[in-house]
Amino acid sequence: MSSLGARFLCGAIVIGGLYTLACYDPDNYTLSPGAIDSLLDLRTTRGDSALPADGFSRITIVAVVDSNSPKESRTISFTTSAGTLTGGTAVGSAQEVTADATGRASIDLQSVAVVQVARVRAEIKGGTGVARQIDISFVPVSVDSIIRFRDVPDSLPADGASVATVTVTVAPALPTASRTVQFQSSLVVFVQNNGSTLGSTADAGNVAFADIRTPSQIGLAHITATVGGFAQDTTIPVVWAYPDTVLLDPGLFTMKVTEQAPVVATLLRRIGKPTPNTFVTFTAFDSTGTSRGQFRAIQESDPQGLAKASFQPIGVTPPALLTLRALVDGNGKAASATIQVVP
Repeated sequence: MSSLGARFLCGAIVIGGLYTLACYDPDNYTLSPGAIDSLLDLRTTRGDSALPADGFSRITIVAVVDSNSPKESRTISFTTSAGTLTGGTAVGSAQEVTADATGRASIDLQSVAVVQVARVRAEIKGGTGVARQIDISFVPVSVDSIIRFRDVPDSLPADGASVATVTVTVAPALPTASRTVQFQSSLVVFVQNNGSTLGSTADAGNVAFADIRTPSQIGLAHITATVGGFAQDTTIPVVWAYPDTVLLDPGLFTMKVTEQAPVVATLLRRIGKPTPNTFVTFTAFDSTGTSRGQFRAIQESDPQGLAKASFQPIGVTPPALLTLRALVDGNGKAASATIQVVP
Protein backbone atom coordinates (compact mmCIF):
# COMPACT_ATOMS: atom_id res chain seq x y z
CA MET A 1 0.00 0.00 0.00
CA SER A 2 1.33 3.39 -0.92
CA SER A 3 0.16 6.97 -0.50
CA LEU A 4 -0.42 9.66 -3.16
CA GLY A 5 -0.71 12.87 -1.14
CA ALA A 6 -2.67 13.40 2.05
CA ARG A 7 -6.13 12.80 0.61
CA PHE A 8 -5.65 9.52 -1.28
CA LEU A 9 -4.81 5.99 -0.24
CA CYS A 10 -3.58 3.83 -3.15
CA GLY A 11 -2.52 0.24 -3.59
CA ALA A 12 -2.08 -2.51 -6.15
CA ILE A 13 -4.79 -5.07 -6.73
CA VAL A 14 -4.89 -8.05 -9.09
CA ILE A 15 -7.68 -8.05 -11.66
CA GLY A 16 -7.62 -10.88 -14.29
CA GLY A 17 -4.00 -11.70 -13.52
CA LEU A 18 -2.86 -8.13 -13.98
CA TYR A 19 -1.71 -5.70 -11.33
CA THR A 20 -3.76 -2.53 -11.22
CA LEU A 21 -3.23 0.59 -9.15
CA ALA A 22 -6.38 1.65 -7.18
CA CYS A 23 -6.88 4.79 -5.07
CA TYR A 24 -9.48 5.69 -2.36
CA ASP A 25 -10.87 9.24 -2.22
CA PRO A 26 -12.84 9.92 1.06
CA ASP A 27 -15.00 12.55 -0.68
CA ASN A 28 -16.56 9.82 -2.77
CA TYR A 29 -18.10 8.38 0.43
CA THR A 30 -19.25 11.58 2.13
CA LEU A 31 -22.99 12.43 2.01
CA SER A 32 -23.20 15.90 0.55
CA PRO A 33 -26.39 17.97 1.08
CA GLY A 34 -27.43 17.10 -2.42
CA ALA A 35 -26.91 13.42 -1.72
CA ILE A 36 -28.98 13.62 1.47
CA ASP A 37 -31.75 15.40 -0.45
CA SER A 38 -31.89 12.49 -2.84
CA LEU A 39 -32.18 10.00 0.02
CA LEU A 40 -34.56 11.89 2.35
CA ASP A 41 -36.96 14.75 1.74
CA LEU A 42 -38.85 16.58 4.54
CA ARG A 43 -41.80 18.90 4.09
CA THR A 44 -45.30 19.78 5.36
CA THR A 45 -48.41 18.60 3.57
CA ARG A 46 -49.71 22.18 3.34
CA GLY A 47 -46.44 23.56 2.12
CA ASP A 48 -46.27 26.14 4.93
CA SER A 49 -44.24 26.27 8.10
CA ALA A 50 -46.40 28.08 10.67
CA LEU A 51 -48.90 27.06 13.33
CA PRO A 52 -51.05 29.16 15.66
CA ALA A 53 -49.59 29.10 19.16
CA ASP A 54 -52.87 27.88 20.63
CA GLY A 55 -51.87 24.55 22.11
CA PHE A 56 -54.05 22.40 19.87
CA SER A 57 -53.48 23.23 16.19
CA ARG A 58 -51.61 20.60 14.19
CA ILE A 59 -49.57 20.36 11.04
CA THR A 60 -48.59 17.18 9.21
CA ILE A 61 -44.93 16.70 8.35
CA VAL A 62 -43.93 14.14 5.72
CA ALA A 63 -40.57 12.47 5.28
CA VAL A 64 -40.06 10.87 1.86
CA VAL A 65 -37.51 8.17 1.11
CA ASP A 66 -36.83 6.17 -2.02
CA SER A 67 -39.75 3.77 -2.41
CA ASN A 68 -37.23 1.11 -3.42
CA SER A 69 -35.22 1.47 -0.24
CA PRO A 70 -34.66 -1.75 1.70
CA LYS A 71 -36.83 -2.40 4.73
CA GLU A 72 -34.09 -1.50 7.20
CA SER A 73 -33.82 1.96 5.63
CA ARG A 74 -37.53 2.80 5.70
CA THR A 75 -38.05 3.66 9.38
CA ILE A 76 -37.90 7.37 10.13
CA SER A 77 -37.16 8.71 13.61
CA PHE A 78 -38.79 12.10 14.28
CA THR A 79 -37.88 14.47 17.11
CA THR A 80 -38.90 18.05 17.90
CA SER A 81 -37.52 20.85 20.04
CA ALA A 82 -41.01 22.14 20.92
CA GLY A 83 -44.62 21.02 20.68
CA THR A 84 -45.76 17.41 20.60
CA LEU A 85 -45.34 14.80 17.88
CA THR A 86 -48.19 12.34 17.46
CA GLY A 87 -48.98 9.53 15.06
CA GLY A 88 -45.92 7.32 15.43
CA THR A 89 -44.48 4.81 17.86
CA ALA A 90 -42.84 6.40 20.88
CA VAL A 91 -39.19 5.39 21.28
CA GLY A 92 -37.66 7.48 24.02
CA SER A 93 -38.16 11.13 23.07
CA ALA A 94 -38.65 10.23 19.41
CA GLN A 95 -41.58 9.06 17.34
CA GLU A 96 -40.82 6.38 14.76
CA VAL A 97 -42.79 5.90 11.58
CA THR A 98 -42.20 3.31 8.85
CA ALA A 99 -42.55 4.64 5.32
CA ASP A 100 -45.42 3.25 3.27
CA ALA A 101 -45.20 1.70 -0.18
CA THR A 102 -44.75 5.15 -1.72
CA GLY A 103 -41.87 5.96 0.60
CA ARG A 104 -43.85 8.44 2.72
CA ALA A 105 -43.75 8.62 6.53
CA SER A 106 -46.08 11.16 8.16
CA ILE A 107 -46.16 12.64 11.65
CA ASP A 108 -48.32 15.38 13.24
CA LEU A 109 -46.85 18.28 15.21
CA GLN A 110 -49.17 19.89 17.78
CA SER A 111 -48.37 23.43 18.84
CA VAL A 112 -48.01 24.83 22.34
CA ALA A 113 -49.49 28.11 23.55
CA VAL A 114 -46.09 29.81 23.46
CA VAL A 115 -44.71 31.82 20.55
CA GLN A 116 -41.49 30.07 19.50
CA VAL A 117 -39.89 27.97 16.76
CA ALA A 118 -40.03 24.18 16.77
CA ARG A 119 -37.23 22.37 14.95
CA VAL A 120 -38.39 18.99 13.72
CA ARG A 121 -35.70 16.48 12.76
CA ALA A 122 -36.23 13.36 10.69
CA GLU A 123 -33.53 10.70 10.46
CA ILE A 124 -33.42 7.39 8.67
CA LYS A 125 -33.04 4.87 11.46
CA GLY A 126 -30.07 2.53 11.55
CA GLY A 127 -27.10 4.80 12.03
CA THR A 128 -27.12 5.99 8.45
CA GLY A 129 -26.48 9.58 9.38
CA VAL A 130 -29.07 10.62 6.82
CA ALA A 131 -31.23 13.35 8.43
CA ARG A 132 -33.19 16.44 7.53
CA GLN A 133 -34.81 19.14 9.64
CA ILE A 134 -37.54 21.72 9.22
CA ASP A 135 -38.48 24.73 11.35
CA ILE A 136 -42.15 25.30 12.26
CA SER A 137 -43.04 28.68 13.76
CA PHE A 138 -45.68 28.86 16.51
CA VAL A 139 -47.11 32.29 15.74
CA PRO A 140 -49.30 34.64 17.84
CA VAL A 141 -53.00 33.82 17.75
CA SER A 142 -56.05 36.06 18.04
CA VAL A 143 -58.21 35.19 21.04
CA ASP A 144 -61.26 35.84 18.82
CA SER A 145 -60.24 32.89 16.67
CA ILE A 146 -60.40 30.60 19.71
CA ILE A 147 -63.41 31.93 21.63
CA ARG A 148 -65.75 34.89 21.34
CA PHE A 149 -69.11 35.96 22.70
CA ARG A 150 -71.93 35.58 20.19
CA ASP A 151 -75.15 36.41 22.03
CA VAL A 152 -75.13 38.82 24.97
CA PRO A 153 -78.18 40.82 26.15
CA ASP A 154 -77.86 44.59 25.94
CA SER A 155 -79.14 44.94 29.51
CA LEU A 156 -80.94 43.03 32.25
CA PRO A 157 -83.70 44.15 34.65
CA ALA A 158 -82.84 44.06 38.34
CA ASP A 159 -85.96 42.07 39.24
CA GLY A 160 -84.31 39.01 40.80
CA ALA A 161 -85.99 36.58 38.42
CA SER A 162 -85.44 37.37 34.74
CA VAL A 163 -83.38 34.83 32.80
CA ALA A 164 -81.21 35.47 29.75
CA THR A 165 -78.86 33.29 27.73
CA VAL A 166 -75.24 34.08 26.95
CA THR A 167 -73.52 32.13 24.17
CA VAL A 168 -69.95 31.83 22.93
CA THR A 169 -68.48 30.19 19.85
CA VAL A 170 -65.23 28.24 19.98
CA ALA A 171 -62.72 27.14 17.37
CA PRO A 172 -63.89 24.04 15.47
CA ALA A 173 -60.40 22.52 15.75
CA LEU A 174 -60.51 22.36 19.55
CA PRO A 175 -60.02 18.73 20.59
CA THR A 176 -62.88 16.97 22.34
CA ALA A 177 -61.14 17.04 25.70
CA SER A 178 -60.72 20.82 25.51
CA ARG A 179 -64.19 21.94 24.40
CA THR A 180 -65.64 22.75 27.83
CA VAL A 181 -66.01 26.49 28.34
CA GLN A 182 -65.64 27.75 31.90
CA PHE A 183 -67.98 30.64 32.62
CA GLN A 184 -67.49 32.93 35.61
CA SER A 185 -69.79 35.76 36.64
CA SER A 186 -70.24 38.58 39.08
CA LEU A 187 -73.57 40.10 40.15
CA VAL A 188 -75.61 37.53 38.16
CA VAL A 189 -75.81 33.79 38.84
CA PHE A 190 -76.05 30.82 36.49
CA VAL A 191 -79.45 29.16 36.38
CA GLN A 192 -77.99 25.68 35.87
CA ASN A 193 -76.39 25.59 39.33
CA ASN A 194 -77.36 28.87 41.00
CA GLY A 195 -73.65 29.65 41.26
CA SER A 196 -71.08 32.06 39.91
CA THR A 197 -69.12 29.46 37.90
CA LEU A 198 -70.32 27.02 35.27
CA GLY A 199 -68.78 24.56 32.83
CA SER A 200 -70.53 24.20 29.47
CA THR A 201 -69.32 21.94 26.66
CA ALA A 202 -69.50 23.31 23.13
CA ASP A 203 -71.95 21.44 20.90
CA ALA A 204 -71.49 20.19 17.33
CA GLY A 205 -72.06 23.73 16.13
CA ASN A 206 -69.14 24.93 18.30
CA VAL A 207 -71.47 26.87 20.59
CA ALA A 208 -71.50 26.83 24.39
CA PHE A 209 -74.19 28.59 26.40
CA ALA A 210 -75.03 29.65 29.91
CA ASP A 211 -78.34 30.88 31.34
CA ILE A 212 -78.05 33.74 33.81
CA ARG A 213 -80.54 35.01 36.37
CA THR A 214 -80.67 38.66 37.26
CA PRO A 215 -80.20 40.06 40.76
CA SER A 216 -82.48 42.53 42.50
CA GLN A 217 -79.89 45.31 42.58
CA ILE A 218 -78.60 47.46 39.77
CA GLY A 219 -74.97 47.36 38.68
CA LEU A 220 -72.66 45.99 36.02
CA ALA A 221 -72.49 42.23 35.57
CA HIS A 222 -69.15 40.79 34.44
CA ILE A 223 -68.94 37.46 32.63
CA THR A 224 -65.73 35.68 31.63
CA ALA A 225 -65.60 32.67 29.29
CA THR A 226 -62.42 30.60 29.13
CA VAL A 227 -61.42 27.64 26.97
CA GLY A 228 -57.99 26.16 26.33
CA GLY A 229 -56.34 28.91 28.35
CA PHE A 230 -57.91 31.68 26.23
CA ALA A 231 -60.44 34.03 27.84
CA GLN A 232 -62.96 36.63 26.75
CA ASP A 233 -64.83 39.10 28.95
CA THR A 234 -68.09 40.93 28.56
CA THR A 235 -70.24 43.20 30.71
CA ILE A 236 -74.01 43.59 30.95
CA PRO A 237 -75.71 46.57 32.61
CA VAL A 238 -78.28 45.50 35.19
CA VAL A 239 -80.81 48.32 35.15
CA TRP A 240 -83.70 49.42 37.31
CA ALA A 241 -86.72 47.13 37.07
CA TYR A 242 -89.84 49.27 37.23
CA PRO A 243 -93.34 47.88 37.83
CA ASP A 244 -95.70 46.87 35.08
CA THR A 245 -98.69 47.50 37.34
CA VAL A 246 -99.42 49.65 40.40
CA LEU A 247 -102.20 49.00 42.91
CA LEU A 248 -103.22 51.55 45.55
CA ASP A 249 -104.81 50.82 48.90
CA PRO A 250 -105.94 54.05 50.62
CA GLY A 251 -106.05 52.36 54.00
CA LEU A 252 -109.38 54.00 54.85
CA PHE A 253 -112.39 54.66 52.67
CA THR A 254 -113.89 57.21 55.05
CA MET A 255 -111.95 59.30 57.52
CA LYS A 256 -112.05 62.40 59.62
CA VAL A 257 -109.75 65.39 59.28
CA THR A 258 -107.94 64.37 62.46
CA GLU A 259 -107.24 60.82 61.31
CA GLN A 260 -104.34 59.43 59.32
CA ALA A 261 -104.76 56.82 56.59
CA PRO A 262 -102.01 54.18 56.06
CA VAL A 263 -101.66 54.32 52.26
CA VAL A 264 -99.91 51.44 50.49
CA ALA A 265 -98.89 51.26 46.82
CA THR A 266 -98.15 47.75 45.59
CA LEU A 267 -95.73 47.58 42.65
CA LEU A 268 -96.02 44.47 40.47
CA ARG A 269 -94.07 42.96 37.59
CA ARG A 270 -94.98 40.08 35.31
CA ILE A 271 -91.54 38.59 36.08
CA GLY A 272 -89.88 39.01 39.44
CA LYS A 273 -90.29 42.12 41.54
CA PRO A 274 -89.50 45.79 41.01
CA THR A 275 -86.09 46.87 42.16
CA PRO A 276 -86.22 47.77 45.86
CA ASN A 277 -86.15 51.46 46.79
CA THR A 278 -88.26 52.48 43.83
CA PHE A 279 -89.57 55.96 44.60
CA VAL A 280 -93.32 56.60 44.47
CA THR A 281 -94.88 60.07 44.47
CA PHE A 282 -98.14 60.25 46.46
CA THR A 283 -100.67 63.04 45.80
CA ALA A 284 -104.25 63.83 46.81
CA PHE A 285 -106.64 66.23 45.07
CA ASP A 286 -110.31 67.16 45.03
CA SER A 287 -112.80 67.25 42.18
CA THR A 288 -111.34 70.51 40.88
CA GLY A 289 -107.85 69.06 40.68
CA THR A 290 -106.63 71.10 43.61
CA SER A 291 -104.03 69.43 45.81
CA ARG A 292 -105.40 68.58 49.26
CA GLY A 293 -104.10 67.10 52.48
CA GLN A 294 -100.61 66.00 53.34
CA PHE A 295 -98.53 62.81 53.00
CA ARG A 296 -95.97 61.99 55.63
CA ALA A 297 -93.52 59.17 56.42
CA ILE A 298 -93.13 58.34 52.74
CA GLN A 299 -91.17 55.12 52.20
CA GLU A 300 -89.60 53.85 48.97
CA SER A 301 -90.61 50.37 47.92
CA ASP A 302 -89.34 47.41 49.95
CA PRO A 303 -88.17 44.03 48.54
CA GLN A 304 -91.81 42.94 48.32
CA GLY A 305 -92.71 45.94 46.16
CA LEU A 306 -94.64 47.86 48.82
CA ALA A 307 -94.28 51.65 49.03
CA LYS A 308 -95.98 53.29 51.98
CA ALA A 309 -97.07 56.69 53.24
CA SER A 310 -99.38 58.23 55.83
CA PHE A 311 -102.12 60.59 54.60
CA GLN A 312 -103.98 63.20 56.67
CA PRO A 313 -106.59 65.49 55.10
CA ILE A 314 -105.25 68.61 56.75
CA GLY A 315 -107.11 71.74 55.61
CA VAL A 316 -109.96 69.77 54.03
CA THR A 317 -113.50 70.89 54.85
CA PRO A 318 -115.76 67.90 55.14
CA PRO A 319 -117.66 66.44 53.58
CA ALA A 320 -115.23 66.00 50.68
CA LEU A 321 -114.30 63.30 48.22
CA LEU A 322 -110.58 63.10 47.53
CA THR A 323 -108.66 61.14 44.96
CA LEU A 324 -105.36 59.66 46.10
CA ARG A 325 -102.75 58.86 43.47
CA ALA A 326 -99.50 56.89 43.51
CA LEU A 327 -97.09 57.57 40.61
CA VAL A 328 -93.84 55.70 39.88
CA ASP A 329 -91.44 58.40 38.80
CA GLY A 330 -89.25 56.07 36.75
CA ASN A 331 -91.76 54.87 34.18
CA GLY A 332 -95.00 56.76 34.82
CA LYS A 333 -97.06 53.79 36.02
CA ALA A 334 -99.76 54.95 38.43
CA ALA A 335 -102.84 53.96 40.40
CA SER A 336 -105.65 55.90 42.08
CA ALA A 337 -108.20 55.38 44.83
CA THR A 338 -110.85 57.59 46.49
CA ILE A 339 -111.38 58.45 50.10
CA GLN A 340 -114.33 60.22 51.75
CA VAL A 341 -113.56 62.86 54.34
CA VAL A 342 -116.42 63.11 56.80
CA PRO A 343 -117.20 65.45 59.72
